[in-house]
Amino acid sequence: MAAMRDVSATETAIIYGLEPVWGAAFAWAMLGERWGMTGFVGAILIIGTLATFAVTSQITNFIYNNFDMFYC
Repeated sequence: MAAMRDVSATETAIIYGLEPVWGAAFAWAMLGERWGMTGFVGAILIIGTLATFAVTSQITNFIYNNFDMFYC
């Protein structure tokens, strides 16, 4: 819990959002579980959504921090 003070809310959301993907990947690697087509599609959707979230968050932070440059 102490480490969460050093991580932004966006990074925390991305880490926790990837939990199902990591769980499935470890189950595949350690237990030999097989992924079906829905598993691959779900993993791609989760990773794609979180990547989009991270990029838009960075763009929003950049614009917010440079507000004067854009609107003067």
